[in-house]
Amino acid sequence: MLPRRAPFATCLALVVALGVAGCGEEEAAPPGQVIAAQGDEQLTDGTRATLLVPTGILQVFTGDAVDTLAPDETRERREYDAPAGTAYVPIAWRLRAGRFGKVADYVDTEAVPVVDLLVGEDSYRLPPPNRNGEFRSFYVLADEAPDARLRVTFDGVAQSLDLRTGDREPGEARALYRLPKKLAPDTSRCSDAAEFDLPRGVAEYDCRLTGPLLLPYAAGAWAPAGSQWLVVDLRTTLTRMAQAAPTGGGGAYWAADEVTTTLRAGGEGPETVRSLRIPAGECPTATTKECGYAAIATFEVADDPPEALEVTHEYHLLRGPTYGGFTPKRQRTVTATATLGLD
Repeated sequence: MLPRRAPFATCLALVVALGVAGCGEEEAAPPGQVIAAQGDEQLTDGTRATLLVPTGILQVFTGDAVDTLAPDETRERREYDAPAGTAYVPIAWRLRAGRFGKVADYVDTEAVPVVDLLVGEDSYRLPPPNRNGEFRSFYVLADEAPDARLRVTFDGVAQSLDLRTGDREPGEARALYRLPKKLAPDTSRCSDAAEFDLPRGVAEYDCRLTGPLLLPYAAGAWAPAGSQWLVVDLRTTLTRMAQAAPTGGGGAYWAADEVTTTLRAGGEGPETVRSLRIPAGECPTATTKECGYAAIATFEVADDPPEALEVTHEYHLLRGPTYGGFTPKRQRTVTATATLGLD
């Protein structure tokens, strides 16, 4: 049975005896009615438990079920009496980004947890947690039963929480609980790894790789069964290229006006690429006139992830200033390749 803190109201006996609707009150509310608590943090005592979802940590608080809600316990400042065979279940929760906030760009989803209260064979849909991290406290009118659980579903994957014991059953979301506590990915410089096929050319080139991270949920989707997502954030900039003449002291400068980028990990292309610029290859950039690439790539990998990311940039170059009598053709294509470690 759900624990009770007060005896059930005696109004029902009078209703039966007189054949009236009920003690001057409104018609009895059906199970599933949600009543806002007076304060957002009002119900944060009692049993406390946590559930992990891809967007944060859901902290849940619950207490003993009650027959009556006093006016100073409800947002509407009115009294509520539970009909026979039902009780009000107090629940408070908040969804905190926590360490998951540091990888929000990788998760990239608008999904929110869908929460149901399960009491016996009945299910009651509850209001979702606030997305701003603030507490939300309320009471749910539910049938009396030996147990009560929360079912929290995120983008089709459900886990459950026993409100009496605080025990959770993560189900297919179990991989979230195996993630390291430090989810902030490291950023490394990779400029020296790139090789350009411009003869006698030198590139003013910058490369930064953030990650990788291995996640069960990324790019708005759960990884398929037996797989995980490998996510990287790659940002490169080609400022210009200088080319020496084959003989003499002449030379030329080149600037890129277009770039096509290919990424591969373990021989496979990414499942998704989310541009951090529009488009991902912006040549030239609006502010610096450089040729930039910035995107988050998500690869489906097995338990043994690949050790390297293969990057290929194909730049279309336009000839700039020349000197020393060197006059190469006005445009050409140059390919840059890099192998970046993912350890």
